[in-house]
Amino acid sequence: MTMQTKTKKTIKELPKVERPREKLMQYGPEKLSNSELLAIILRSGRKGENVIELANKILKRFSKDELPNLTFNDIVVKDGFLSFKEKNYAYNQKLHKTISTVAR
Repeated sequence: MTMQTKTKKTIKELPKVERPREKLMQYGPEKLSNSELLAIILRSGRKGENVIELANKILKRFSKDELPNLTFNDIVVKDGFLSFKEKNYAYNQKLHKTISTVAR
């Protein structure tokens, strides 16, 4: 029986030269893959899936024709990519709007 090794790495576990933000700063956007550029926009992955893996999943899900017209909301909601952080932000926006209306 062989031992399984952990193959998925978090961004912090990657060598600095492979991290999207560091690559962007050192080489510019032209040297980054589409998944690395999207990973920078997304900022974080999900449990068990680093941000680059999540970006790859999104890029596979949508066609090249769809991507330019998508909003962030289209991406995170369409396939359940919405994380607690985004849900919390949306709830805070709604609460702020409600409080603003009541305070008038």
